[in-house]
Amino acid sequence: EVVKVVRTKTLLQVHSHAEGYFNRLQREGKGHLIPPPGKGGGVNAWTAEEHDRFLVGLSTHGREWPEVVKVVRTKTLLQVHSHAEGYFNRLQREGKGHLIPPPGKGGGVNAWTAEEHDRFLVGLSTHGREWPEVVKVVR
Repeated sequence: EVVKVVRTKTLLQVHSHAEGYFNRLQREGKGHLIPPPGKGGGVNAWTAEEHDRFLVGLSTHGREWPEVVKVVRTKTLLQVHSHAEGYFNRLQREGKGHLIPPPGKGGGVNAWTAEEHDRFLVGLSTHGREWPEVVKVVR
């Protein structure tokens, strides 16, 4: 019997997986293995108004990112998720981790297999944080 592996990870799923993987590396004292972030600022910089709408969406919908995107209106799903990651990291640094909403349900259809994680690592080592390129390797 041939087992077909369906490679269906989205850009957001790869980015979310990277976030968890980077957090684990930090906890294990291996933060030096994390590739540097890509260029920030510029066209995709968040305005105060967008951040305020993000906070409203976060308080209303928690980590239901598609719903938060609807409240923000001017950012993509990946941009909102990435902004949340940075915001949550800042809250942790400031000792306000209790303000971070709990993660949503894990596992299920979007759970990562060992093979997908291995492909993620290959994509990460090859392309750094160029998430669209990493997605191509994971798929």
